[in-house]
Amino acid sequence: AGDPGMGSVLAYLRPLSEDTDLLVAGSMGNGGIQSTTLGTMLRRDVLKGDPQELALVVHQLNFSEGFPVATGEGRDAFLHAQGMVASYRQTRRISEALTVSAGFEVDYLNAGEDAYSARPSAKLEYQATPSSHLAVRYGAVRVDADGSLLDRIGVLTAFPRVTMRGSRPRLEQLNHTEVVYVRHLSKGTRVEAAAYRDLLENA
Repeated sequence: AGDPGMGSVLAYLRPLSEDTDLLVAGSMGNGGIQSTTLGTMLRRDVLKGDPQELALVVHQLNFSEGFPVATGEGRDAFLHAQGMVASYRQTRRISEALTVSAGFEVDYLNAGEDAYSARPSAKLEYQATPSSHLAVRYGAVRVDADGSLLDRIGVLTAFPRVTMRGSRPRLEQLNHTEVVYVRHLSKGTRVEAAAYRDLLENA
């Protein structure tokens, strides 16, 4: 919310083979919380239908604006912190109708005191007919960035919200469980029905 919109974003996408690519992306801000971010993602077996993604991102964070840290010794360690996100995801097509995706994400924060979280995720998708499918998701919320390069950079460089509980930093965690049914009525129209439950920690 404190980003004045004055900064730079870099992205380098390098195809390593027909179905493997390497993305390096980062941002250098002119203020705000996320001052500097640099990350890389290796994606392979995309065209085979069983893609794998491995990502590592490092963050230099700036909490000087609006972060409730008391004055005194150790304050600077909280205001200028470092973060890291490591994640892995793999999708496996079991049959023509059944696809399974699983992965995990580890978030780490060094802000005077350490905070971390490790969250698994899983998704089971069943293509009942060519126009309808059923999906079950569990674990960490993950936005599918199969669209533009800008979407992939946004997902890659994201970092969880940081809160203070008892003068100690904590990372926000959202565990999401969902069952969704999607039916395509025409080329541009579809209907979705879903039931979900969210468990939020360190909000």
